[in-house]
Amino acid sequence: SATATAVLVAIAILLFLLAAGGGFALARTVGGQSLFPPAAVPRSTSNGPTDVPPPSLVQQSGDASYATGNGGQFGLAVPQGWQKFVAPHTTTKFGASTAVQYVSPDGRRSLRVERLAKYFAEFPDDGEYITWLKGSYPANAFALFGPSPLPDGKGTTLTYRLAEGGALPESGGGGTRVTFMNLIQAGTSLWLLSVTVPAEQESSGQDVFDRVAKTLSVSD
Repeated sequence: SATATAVLVAIAILLFLLAAGGGFALARTVGGQSLFPPAAVPRSTSNGPTDVPPPSLVQQSGDASYATGNGGQFGLAVPQGWQKFVAPHTTTKFGASTAVQYVSPDGRRSLRVERLAKYFAEFPDDGEYITWLKGSYPANAFALFGPSPLPDGKGTTLTYRLAEGGALPESGGGGTRVTFMNLIQAGTSLWLLSVTVPAEQESSGQDVFDRVAKTLSVSD
């Protein structure tokens, strides 16, 4: 009858599926593989290689003025191949400025130049900026080393670590970034020169910063 035929067809399909599933399980078992899907591989927290070859430097000129005609030109040797970006930057404490940034091809390292015009017309030294910088981040996500005077006495140098999305690990490594910064007085302006790299690349980042910092010239 039609009913009996339908039942036989259903049984045949079921037996086929069971056989196929059993064959898959047998193949996985014989091959030494689990029947369950593989566990997700944890994402790496590394920020890239620790050994980064020193880049070649190329002399460039830039403009960190917020308004045309009020100074702000600079010269600087920049790592070759790093892309330039210019963007306005405003804080309630120091007002408007322009940040000129150069970013490495892999996006992990950056060089930044910023000028706070008329800073020294309002503040006696760069301590006000350093205090503001420290207060801009949670205490457990920010670690400051320095500041120390520059050899020529015309500014300050410092280093700081910043956690990415959390607190700084006790070891000081992991998902943190390191910034090397010089704060330089020129006229009434405060110039900020910095290089930021992953913590794993601190040594090579320090080398890039030291080489670049020697080449900075500004016009105020």
